[in-house]
Parts: sequence; C-alpha cells; structure tokens
Amino acid sequence: MTEAWNKKLGARYWLGITLPEEIGGLGKSHFDQVVFEEEFHANGHAPTWIEKSIMVDWVTPTIFHFGTKEQKKNTPFLPLKLK
Repeated sequence: MTEAWNKKLGARYWLGITLPEEIGGLGKSHFDQVVFEEEFHANGHAPTWIEKSIMVDWVTPTIFHFGTKEQKKNTPFLPLKLK
C-alpha cells in the first residue's frame, strides 16, 4: 500500500479496527476486522492485512499491554496515530 492510501484508511480509523480506542483504534472485534477485510477485498482492493498486520495486530497491542513506560514513550507505534 502507498503512504497516501494508508492515510486515507487511517483517516477512517480502518487501520486500527481492533485496537483500543485510547490509542486511536475503533475498539471493535476481530469479527468486525474480518468483515471489513472481506468487503474491502470484494470491492476490488488488495487485502490490507498483509502489510499492516505485523504493526497493528502484533506490535502495537503487545507494547500497549506489556511494554514498560519507557518502551511506550519511545516506540513509534504508541500513541498510535491513525489519522
């Protein structure tokens, strides 16, 4: 995905569907994420999870839930800026 495309998705909070609202996500379920991905792909767009899943689905929640204050302060992922 291009940076411009990421910004469009981020402006709608679609890059953080399952992330907690306090860090810029929508706080929705994984089911909601799957529905989004299915509809997105059905409308001719490439699946987004391939490029974003490591950052949004693995790294960000891990740092948010288990990281030290120092890690949270110095990581580029938190606070997550989806807009």
